[in-house]
Amino acid sequence: ERFGFPAGAARELRDDFEEHFPERCVPFPGLASTLRALAAAGLVLGLVTNGRVLIQSRKIDGLGIRSFFDSIVISEAAGCRKPDPRIFEIALTELAVAPGAAVFVGDHPVADMEGARRAGLISIWKRDDFWPEPDDVVGVAEDLAQLPDVLFRLEGAGRTVEGGGGS
Repeated sequence: ERFGFPAGAARELRDDFEEHFPERCVPFPGLASTLRALAAAGLVLGLVTNGRVLIQSRKIDGLGIRSFFDSIVISEAAGCRKPDPRIFEIALTELAVAPGAAVFVGDHPVADMEGARRAGLISIWKRDDFWPEPDDVVGVAEDLAQLPDVLFRLEGAGRTVEGGGGS
């Protein structure tokens, strides 16, 4: 009412957003083909995301990507949010992967890159025009289609890539 909207309008807008946004999610270009390539390479894949279970689950299902992941950790269920290292540790435990053998791919400098670093994971920056590139990443992917090459270059440079991550 304070901003000239009728009482209950904010709740109505939120409810509408929560109901319809997940079915209208648009994946990053190359998402499905990249996940297929990583899974075909035998990588164990996990997804760590901030948000409410209902909303994030509907987004994941709307994008059709749930089947690619061996672990999906959603902050509401985990009781902590990125960049808290505990959320990454939950995923590592579920995947049975040591932190130094896991790679986390993300596009947020604090929630993703700082959080993964604090949990001991190797970080790959999925370039995002909205954020400056963090200093402590070991690889950069301009887009998701480049991700398999970036990962396998790490492996070729002597880094063991046993686990995958997601934002």
